Amino acid sequence: MIDVASAQLAVGDKKGAQETLKKAGEAFRPDAESMETLETLIQLAKAQRKAGDAAGAGATLDRVRKQVGVLKDRAIVDAVNKNIALADVKAGPPTPLRAEDPRTRMLRSAVLCEIALAWLELGDRARASAIARDGLKMLQTDTGSPGAAPPGRSDPDVVTISIKNESTSWKVATLGFLGMIQHKAGDPDWRITLAEARQLSGTLTASRNKADALTSVARFLAESGELDQAVEVAAAVEPGERPAALREIIEGLVDDRPLGYGVDPAYPGFIKITIGAESYTLKDRRNALRALPRIAQGVRAGVGPLQQARLLSMVAHLQAKGGDFAAARETALSIPTVRRADYPGLADGFYDAIKPVTLALIAKERAQADTTKNAHGEAEDLIRQAAGLARAVATPEQKAVALIVIAQAASGVEWGLASSLIGEAKTAALSVKEPVRSLALAMVVDLEADAGDLAAAIVTAQTIREYPGLEKQRALARIADEWDKRGDQAVAKELRRKGLALLENGPPPDAKAQMGRVRQMRSFSAHSYVDFESEFEPAMIEMYRKRDASSTRSKLIDHAAAMAAARKLPAGQRDGLLAGLAAQMARDGKPIEALTLAKSLETPAQRLTAIELVAIAVRDGRSAK
Repeated sequence: MIDVASAQLAVGDKKGAQETLKKAGEAFRPDAESMETLETLIQLAKAQRKAGDAAGAGATLDRVRKQVGVLKDRAIVDAVNKNIALADVKAGPPTPLRAEDPRTRMLRSAVLCEIALAWLELGDRARASAIARDGLKMLQTDTGSPGAAPPGRSDPDVVTISIKNESTSWKVATLGFLGMIQHKAGDPDWRITLAEARQLSGTLTASRNKADALTSVARFLAESGELDQAVEVAAAVEPGERPAALREIIEGLVDDRPLGYGVDPAYPGFIKITIGAESYTLKDRRNALRALPRIAQGVRAGVGPLQQARLLSMVAHLQAKGGDFAAARETALSIPTVRRADYPGLADGFYDAIKPVTLALIAKERAQADTTKNAHGEAEDLIRQAAGLARAVATPEQKAVALIVIAQAASGVEWGLASSLIGEAKTAALSVKEPVRSLALAMVVDLEADAGDLAAAIVTAQTIREYPGLEKQRALARIADEWDKRGDQAVAKELRRKGLALLENGPPPDAKAQMGRVRQMRSFSAHSYVDFESEFEPAMIEMYRKRDASSTRSKLIDHAAAMAAARKLPAGQRDGLLAGLAAQMARDGKPIEALTLAKSLETPAQRLTAIELVAIAVRDGRSAK
């Protein structure tokens, strides 16, 4: 219902959104046995605030505060242990909780942090400060007895607990969170709270826990404006973990803008670019532009060449987003040159492509910020400089990626230059091994389609491998979309049918020869890196082939065939595909037909999931109003 209300807001139905959220609140019954009830209520309060119902949001937050008091320790333990079970064992999962574990109190305190933040968003700093103090009080001795207040504290009820290692790192993170909230709420004790967090992190002995704790402190110090202290704390983190701490400081200056529904970070049909800071927006432009040079200094002083290149790329891109293009260019040019050959094994990010792509991203921001002739001249100079660096890249795969992204940036600056770069990118893509070859060529098709050269796009698409078909189907679908825009549905339909055949046909005799090396994929997130040098594992490829075939049938308005094929699949895949069909129709601009399809699904769970996905598609602007 929250997603439905978000969709109503997206189409301008504020009153409808408020009514939907009111019904959601009335229908929801919190469960003292489930931690999820707290999360749901907090999400409801945030949605009510966005819908303009401040009173309703406040009432919901009061419900959350009461629920914190009645939530059973067992519920907290079960929720955390479930997440621990899903953790990557190689990374060393935390010790599972017990019902009497003091960390359960910290988790309650962390929930209070979320409530306090929500009150801040409602503009009630006094209430936020009071709840933050409640969170501090909750971090008391194991026995629950009060003790002497730390020196300088204005609240005598707040005490410090003494627990070791992992538990201490949890407390450090919670203290840092509370101190940051106090700062935003105007509470004079915020410096004391952050100082306690920093001091407590120094008592840790386990290296991983100490690194996690110091990283948390650095993040919250940065968010509170104490940048020099934040960089100083990051410098105390052991070298292997220091890049993560510095990244946390950077992320304290930005808001994360999700890439949007339907952009799957694990999707095997394209190369996910994780260079620069594309999905970030600055919270406070003036503060960020003051802070970023200091962060860059800390990066250069204490991080190795590869991580230095990746972090400086983020800094430079954010400086460009803030409008300081001279500083952005200077930072980008200071990025050390790294080579893929110097880091053997599976790729964990980009290498040679970082520096040229960063310059191209700055050029893109420069052109978008100012349409004057001088600005475009500066952007064109940056593009040419980036292209020169890309041509000198020794690693073929990195060179292809760099030229593609530079061509993308050039398309918004100067079409003649962009056209030349598209040709270079295509030549580079044709010279590399699979799967990079087909992935890169599919992205070249995007460039050619954007340029309106559909004849060239078709020729490029023909050079993409037939199996597993994901890259070629994606390229054909992209060209079909352009024909749709031109009003020639017949050509678009024929291209989609060709793409569908690729996905429905079995593997050809030479399928193995068309494939590169395979690595097992694990989990994905909005910012995770997917090794484009390796193939996805066969089971995942087959899952995507079925999913994309279903979406293509939907595009062909062959819903009956799509549903029939989906119903033949195992339950785990079937339900998701059936709901996904409705979502695809909504993204194609047919929300009413999508809801009709959703209503026809067999089970309440399928229908509810489908309606939710349709609402998300509308909310994210992928459906006609």
